[in-house]
Amino acid sequence: MSKEKKKKIDRLRSAALVKIKYLMNTGKMDEGFRIIFEGVLQDLGLKAKEVDDFIEKNKEKLTRQCMEN
Repeated sequence: MSKEKKKKIDRLRSAALVKIKYLMNTGKMDEGFRIIFEGVLQDLGLKAKEVDDFIEKNKEKLTRQCMEN
């Protein structure tokens, strides 16, 4: 796997974990979090659809990671 691709996967994983953990704690995606999360996506150079697709493909593993922390 190329270094660039690995970096993107790391960024996707980070954003996905932030979103999943928030949803696990609150049960909803509220406006305040949405605004903050848009900033996270911008900082990481990602699009919401990319993160949502990553979550869909890796949901079980990501959820387990959130529960461990």
